[in-house]
Amino acid sequence: MLLHHARERLVKVLNTIQTNSGFACPVLTGTIRPMEDLEGFDSVIWPVAIGMLASELQITIADDVNIFTTGAGHTPLTIDESAALICELAAAHQLKEVAA
Repeated sequence: MLLHHARERLVKVLNTIQTNSGFACPVLTGTIRPMEDLEGFDSVIWPVAIGMLASELQITIADDVNIFTTGAGHTPLTIDESAALICELAAAHQLKEVAA
């Protein structure tokens, strides 16, 4: 999966969530950290965003994976960092399908 495609879909999902939630949505650049910079984007919302994104990209993202923070969950990721992680997850998903 191309990084540009993953980033584009992620921005689309984030815009949709912010709009549907009635929250303001800044211009979503690659340096935005959704967990810090988006109003109302919390532990209730991020799993919804991940599910929507997985559906958009037609990939599986495990329930215990938060694409918006580091593995330890302490450092919020930027949109660009999240998009790179999505590409890694998509590549792993494709490898599993090929091996099956």
